[in-house]
Amino acid sequence: MDGEIVWMKYSQGAYSSLGPLVHDNRLFFGGAKTLKSYDKEGRLIWSVLTNKKTTGLSIKDSVIYNVRRGEGLFANDIYSGKELWNLKPNYQMLTASGPTIKDSLLIIGNFDYKEGEGNHLTCISINDKSVKWQLKNNGYFNNSAVIQDNYVIINSDSAYVKGYTYKVDLQSGNVLWRTETNPVLFYQSKIMAENVFVPSYDDGIYCLNMEDGEVMWKLTDEYYPDSELLLYDDILYFGTTSREFVGVNSLGKIIFTSKFEYGIGNPFVYNQEVYVNDGKGRLFKINIK
Repeated sequence: MDGEIVWMKYSQGAYSSLGPLVHDNRLFFGGAKTLKSYDKEGRLIWSVLTNKKTTGLSIKDSVIYNVRRGEGLFANDIYSGKELWNLKPNYQMLTASGPTIKDSLLIIGNFDYKEGEGNHLTCISINDKSVKWQLKNNGYFNNSAVIQDNYVIINSDSAYVKGYTYKVDLQSGNVLWRTETNPVLFYQSKIMAENVFVPSYDDGIYCLNMEDGEVMWKLTDEYYPDSELLLYDDILYFGTTSREFVGVNSLGKIIFTSKFEYGIGNPFVYNQEVYVNDGKGRLFKINIK
């Protein structure tokens, strides 16, 4: 891997914050009005007109589940793009978090909103296309849920002012604990061993005990996240608003910082190496040895 561009396609209506979903040598993209599939050579396989902002892609058993703003949850065949079924809210759907799937259960946020009742975290059975349970909430459920074992970790935000991290039982929807973290909108929490790492407006990163939600440690707002969190080989990687790329260990110790001039993209792992791009489209391999 040398960083050379293999191919490049113009995809009208795509969003810079919406990355591709890769599955079985195919790439899937949402966008302003479409859902598309490409092969690994960049050839378009199929394109479906949705007429709505299409985000939050997730694949299970040859079906791509996608969220369409204000419309609901849709299931399409990954090989043809054909719509298989959809599930629409009873009242209205605010901008939803992306779907997270474990076995036959799908978790989605902000799916069904009725004035005066708050938003919902919704668990859907994809086998019978029915709502298994809903959790009412006065804020917005940010980004996709994280599911580990039989538990759901989700962040709730209230107009950038205050918010909480929840641990919820996957089967029943019962809240097991709730901790005030003021989580950052759009960035997903990460779980390592018995700790939950939450990107926060107040203190950069909160580290919570998975069992009871107790705050173990937190960083200062000097490390305010401005990228997705990447957890790899017991190190938490992320970019900050001050254009620094940071590595933190499980005890909250800063392992390294690297200054970037043009902003930082979302880090990722390829062949057991960590990569990140900058605001000028350059790709960097991280050497932390």
